[in-house]
Amino acid sequence: MSNEIKPAQDYRATLIAGGMSKDNADNLVAYLDDKKPVENDIEKLLVSDLKIQMAEALSPSWIIRELRKIATGSDKRAAVSALRMLYDLNIRLRYPEPDFCVKDRQ
Repeated sequence: MSNEIKPAQDYRATLIAGGMSKDNADNLVAYLDDKKPVENDIEKLLVSDLKIQMAEALSPSWIIRELRKIATGSDKRAAVSALRMLYDLNIRLRYPEPDFCVKDRQ
């Protein structure tokens, strides 16, 4: 048994973390686990792949991960915008506000 994370596991975890039910995530990524994909049915495989990409792109965890990548990038303007969006998401999703004031804790 390999310790390597397979694409189906990665997609499944991202979709579930984004709020999708386990059953729906399993249905979307089932074709990735298929040992013998349907031969000559490339259209079905492409549609399944696009569905996963769309669901992943709409999940909050994917959006946050991508914004973090932009925030640490070399484009300063994009980084500031990404940080602003992350802050706004933090407020809208009602996560606790980060506490940067060390002296207030003493």
